[in-house]
Amino acid sequence: MHIRIFTLRFSPVIEGFDDGPLRSFMTDKEVLSVREHFFTANGDAYWTFMVLYKLPRPKVETPDVATDFQEKEKQDYRSLLSDESMPLFNLLREWRNERAKTDAVPPYVICDNRRLAEIASKAPKSLNELAAVEGIGTAKLTKYGKDILAVVASAKATVEEP
Repeated sequence: MHIRIFTLRFSPVIEGFDDGPLRSFMTDKEVLSVREHFFTANGDAYWTFMVLYKLPRPKVETPDVATDFQEKEKQDYRSLLSDESMPLFNLLREWRNERAKTDAVPPYVICDNRRLAEIASKAPKSLNELAAVEGIGTAKLTKYGKDILAVVASAKATVEEP
């Protein structure tokens, strides 16, 4: 906390007090309180202001953590995918988006891209194999496990057809 005192002298030219210095001082400060006092000395009128203020916090450039995380997430999950697993990944994303609309939740609540990439690369055939994917717990396994396995099985059936 800081204090600054301004004393303004009455100006007969402008028929008032020139408060320009006070106003410009207060533009970039967080003013906590202002006390004023009017007095005369030697026949002149004065107006004194005591300003209690805080200095503005310096602006610090912070990296956009959310954007950095999203970029890292994109790189991470893409490194898990091969040319062979990409079609299954795309099918899983389509299923996730449709299910998200049905459940009225954001798609990442069902499964993020990294989990879908792991599922696509491992192509699990059972709930136990699906449970081995990091981030697929009991709740997701119970709620979405059978649907995910159905998407994986349908993708394999499509690839195996002549």
